[in-house]
Parts: sequence; structure tokens; C-alpha cells
Amino acid sequence: MRTTRCYRLLFGFLLALGVGATLASANAEDTTAAGIARILDDATVAAVIVDLERLDVDALVETISAARGNGAAEVQSAQALLQYVGPVLSRFRELGATRVYAVYSLHDVKQQMPYVVVPAANNEQAEQIARFLESGGGGIGSFPSTFAIDDMAIAGSRDLEKRLDPSRVPDRQAGLTKALKVEHEGAIRVVSVVTGDQRRVLAEMSPSLPEEWGGLSGEQLATGIQWLSIDVNLNQGTLQGVIESGDSRSAQRLAAGLPSLMNGIVSAVLPRPAEDPVRTMLGSLKATANGHRITLSTEAPAAARRADVLVSLISRLAPMARDISIRRNLKQLGLGMHNFHAVYGSFPPPASLDESGKALLSWRVYLLPYLDEPALYREFHLDEPWDSPHNRTLIERMPDVFASEHFDLNLEGKTTVQVPVGVQTPFHGRAGVPIREITDGTSVTIMVVEVPRGNAVIWTKPEDFPVNDDPLKPQLFKSRDRFSTAFCDGSARALSDTIPEETLRKLFTHQGGEVVGSF
Repeated sequence: MRTTRCYRLLFGFLLALGVGATLASANAEDTTAAGIARILDDATVAAVIVDLERLDVDALVETISAARGNGAAEVQSAQALLQYVGPVLSRFRELGATRVYAVYSLHDVKQQMPYVVVPAANNEQAEQIARFLESGGGGIGSFPSTFAIDDMAIAGSRDLEKRLDPSRVPDRQAGLTKALKVEHEGAIRVVSVVTGDQRRVLAEMSPSLPEEWGGLSGEQLATGIQWLSIDVNLNQGTLQGVIESGDSRSAQRLAAGLPSLMNGIVSAVLPRPAEDPVRTMLGSLKATANGHRITLSTEAPAAARRADVLVSLISRLAPMARDISIRRNLKQLGLGMHNFHAVYGSFPPPASLDESGKALLSWRVYLLPYLDEPALYREFHLDEPWDSPHNRTLIERMPDVFASEHFDLNLEGKTTVQVPVGVQTPFHGRAGVPIREITDGTSVTIMVVEVPRGNAVIWTKPEDFPVNDDPLKPQLFKSRDRFSTAFCDGSARALSDTIPEETLRKLFTHQGGEVVGSF
């Protein structure tokens, strides 16, 4: 248990090293430390800088294709990613953006997402970029708040604008100036300055780490890391960087324990065989102390192995991205369902029906006004089926809240976000079910489920996950070890394949009268 707590605390800090494919600009020095400091709140852990001028997704796809062959599944996924991300990057560039900051703050732990900052040439461009982010950023995701401050567009949580009050932000400029001046040439750049308050918290919460993690204490980490600049070169498959410590003794102590610390974290995050390319790369980490600074570097893999590193990174990071985005979307859907209930006195039925009883449109369409999509809702011909000539033209405009981890499905307007349908579920018949009829309890009754890829449907089509007498676990897990759900109380969580079939079935009934217990 102590190891798990240590892992979570440290991983929250190190998560920024692997969440986004980013680049630091060659002329990053023209973005002053003072300018960056004003976009960091008082609980910032790290800022990841994306250079849109140098980010070359095509080259990454070509690297994978050259090693795996054009027909490989990894290549197809990479090409789908390019097709999905390409228009987003192009739109940012059209709006004059050259860099994007993903800022990770402890204030946003519950939201499980960073806030985004996009510097612009002037306030007018910043306002345009803010509107683009407000619309979902072409697939980046929905943010509760978007606004512009001077020449920066910002998107994040509702309280973010107050958190960026300069009077609340600790002085980071000296450390940022040094971190930004570190030479770099790779595909990922992360800068972080640890404040005095953050060092005190680290020292108090982790008095000691496991021996297999280097045996360092939280206090040693706190004095050992004043600021850092980490650079990952995706094309070369290498990592390099600099950590500044409080003094030479702290630097020596941290450098000695850092490889073991990294190995412990890698083993927890990447529980795969030792020959995994990413584990091999990170396992070669060398930390050398010189005065109060530590130089970090890893060995470059052979050219033929670089594609393996990219493929492994994608395969390992995809579940993290999936869990974050799917969970956020499910919570938004839960809120939308409850807002619908507040107006109509029930949750929506699974589909609308014509006079003859033929299903026309999915519940997903009728929830649009409660998902901040009233304009799209008004464009539907509600008296026509989902595949009528007019309604088919709206399939490509699937809102981000219904998106899945599969880029190719999103491009086709298909979703894996479905409600359970059946006589024992909250979604059956012509009318919706009111909360008072969910007698099993809203916290133990599934409302929305993330189905496997093979069950994806066009988002407007009235088709969902059928709950019948067939075993549920084989249908829902298949080749995956967990899936995400939203419950009727609006909460969202992931269910593991260790859940008993009997317990899983109980969660899908709303009037079964069963005692669920822990799950």
C-alpha cells in the first residue's frame, strides 16, 4: 500500500513526461519566463510545450510504416491518428498559433486533465483561438471555461481564470529562465519549477520511498529538484535533460538514486516484459551530477528499433488517454441526463418512435440540448429516421462527448458510448424512466456503458447495448481488461474484468432488488 501511495504521488508529477507529443521551439527564449509564469497557477506541476511549427506527425507515421509495412495494424492506427489530428493542427496554424501549452496542476486532479494555453500574436487572434477551443478544438475535448487574457487563449476548469490571478502565483521566474535556456532538440519538452510549498508537501507526504525505488526520502527529492527541463526526441528514441538541485550534495544523492527510482516507476507504469522498447529506453537512463546540476540521458536504440519505441509509446499511453477522456465524457453525459430529467421528469427513452412504432433517432440526439449542443439539435428533422437524406448529413458532426479512443471510428461518426437496453434496465419501452423507479439505487445502476469497438454504432442510430440472458462479461470485456461506465447518480468509474458475472448483471438492473455489495 505504501508503494502504491508513493507511485501515485510521483506519477502525478511525472505524468507530464508522457502525456503529449510535444516540441519546444528553437526560439523559446523569446517567450519570457515572466510571460510563462503568468499562465501557471499556484499548484502547477509541469508545463508541456507543443511547437506547432516543428511537430511532424507525418514523419512519425512514415517511421512506423517503414518498419512495420503499410498493412500493419500499427500503421493503420497511426494513419487514422494523422487524419484525426491533422485538421486540428492546421486550424491552430491558420489562427496564427505556433505553440500550445498543456499545464498540469494539482487543482485539476479531479478533472484528470490539464488546462490549455495558446499564445497568439495579438488579442484578436487569441479571441479566435479561444472560440475554437470553446467549440471543442476539433477533437481536443470540451472545457468548462475558455477565455482570452491579453494575447493568450486559455481553456480549462471553471475556476481557472481566478486561479491565474498573478497575486496568487509564486515567483517562478528565476527557475523558468534557467529551464528555458537549456538546449534542446527533441520532440517532447517539459519544464517545471518546484515551489517552496510543493517541496514541503512532498517532504511531508513521502517521508521515505521503497528501497527498490532508490531509497530516497521525500525531503531528499524536495531539495534535489528545484527545477527541471526534460527533452524527448521521438525520432531518435532518446531522452535528455537537466535537473537543478538545491546544492551539490543534494545533486549527488539524487543522481545516485534516480535510475532506481525511474526503474521502479517504469515497472509500475509499464508492467510488461523487460524487452519492451520503452522500458529498455528508460532503463538505460544515466544521471550524472556536476555541481548542483544533474544531466540526464538515455542510449539511442538502433534505427530499426525506433519505430518499436513509437509503437510501444502509443500502445502504453492510449489507455491513459482513453481513461481520462472517456471518464470525463461519461461524467458530462451523466450531468446531461440529469438535466434532461429535471425538465421532463425522466431520463430519455432509448429512441424516439414514429406512430407505427418504428425507431427514428437515438437518445444521443435528444440529449444534445443538455450537452451544450442546442444548435446541432435544431438541425435534425425529428420526424425522420437517422438515415434519412437530411439526417445522414449530420452524422459527421458527432460531438466530442460521444467520441471513443478509436480515431477511425470517430471519423466515421461511430460511437462506443451506449445505454443498456432491456426490460430490466432503466432504458426500455416508449417512455423514459424516472429516478424514483430506480429502486435498486442510482449509485449501483449503470446508465451508460463504453462498449467494445466491435459494438460501435452510428451515433444518431437508435441502437445500443442489449441486456438479455446471455453472459455479459464475454460481451463487454472481450480482449480488454476493463471498461468505463456512468451510473444513474452521475458518477463514472471503470469496471475490471475481475468483477463476478453475477455482480455485473446486478448493476444493469434497476428494480432487481439485489444487494450488490462492493465491486
